Amino acid sequence: MRKTTKVLILLFMGLLFAGVLFACKPNEKFEVVFNLNYEGAVGTPKTLELEKDEIPTAPNNPTRSGFTFKGWFDAKTGGTEYKFNVGVTQNMTLYARWEEDAPIGKTAYYIGASFNGYNEKHEASKMVEKENEPGVYTFEIVLTEANRDKTYDGHYYKVTNGTWDAEGTWGIDSYYIDPAPTSPTGGGMGSIWHWANGTLTITWDSNTKTITDSLVISEPIVEDVYGIYGAFNGWAISGEKAFLLEDIDNDGKYVGEIEFSEAVTSDFTFVVDKLWYDDQWGQRWGANTQYKLDGTAAGMGNASSLTLEPGKYLFAYNSITHVTTHLKIEN
Repeated sequence: MRKTTKVLILLFMGLLFAGVLFACKPNEKFEVVFNLNYEGAVGTPKTLELEKDEIPTAPNNPTRSGFTFKGWFDAKTGGTEYKFNVGVTQNMTLYARWEEDAPIGKTAYYIGASFNGYNEKHEASKMVEKENEPGVYTFEIVLTEANRDKTYDGHYYKVTNGTWDAEGTWGIDSYYIDPAPTSPTGGGMGSIWHWANGTLTITWDSNTKTITDSLVISEPIVEDVYGIYGAFNGWAISGEKAFLLEDIDNDGKYVGEIEFSEAVTSDFTFVVDKLWYDDQWGQRWGANTQYKLDGTAAGMGNASSLTLEPGKYLFAYNSITHVTTHLKIEN
């Protein structure tokens, strides 16, 4: 009996001691550090020390000459904006995000495209004015398999200015492709196909309200291939159905013959294709530049139409004027 009583007393004392230790254990605390995220920053908000699951209070918005504060983020660049509505569970550093103000008398321009999800409302989408070319802005991006277009008509550019109305609505003025960019879009009517990986430079001329682009591809070009395509050959640019032209006399005039066994009505478009080779996909093709038979830009359904009787025809493309002529040479 005494032994049992002694055991119970020891057990009770152990539980009591454990309870005292538990009650005395300090609450977990975490630090929230604020980083103004630029060199020479002064006036950094005070570091917060919070208990677990406590929601931090947002400090007063910091200021920086020539910049607008855009919020606190969980990374120096990119990352996610912290909304101050979730309790802390670990130490963390929040970084100020800044957007450079447009110079006085200047308008800031932003680019929207498929490679950034048409998210022009972001500092990373801001275009840069070219030196010694007032009103001309550029944006450069490296295209990869992950961010470039996979379909011919799946892309367009949108330039938006960064002005605001009284209600704070984004983009009072927006400008799409007008006229169509010149390269590598094939002179399309508004939709762009990025046909290779490489460095894409988009240029916006705010004086003329025009957008152009250029693509320096990372894979080596094997050759340029000249041809004509349309419904008559299933729009083939390679293979047995392709109608290719050659510069036989090295005079910039590309010629080719084609025979029709029956009358045909079809669209006809001259196209300069790019044939290149890359390590991942092997030989690849891409339509780079397209012209109607009269030398004007073609693409996106804009093509010449011909009705031809049965017979053999000679087609000739002039690389200076971009005009393509045709002549029936055999019945």
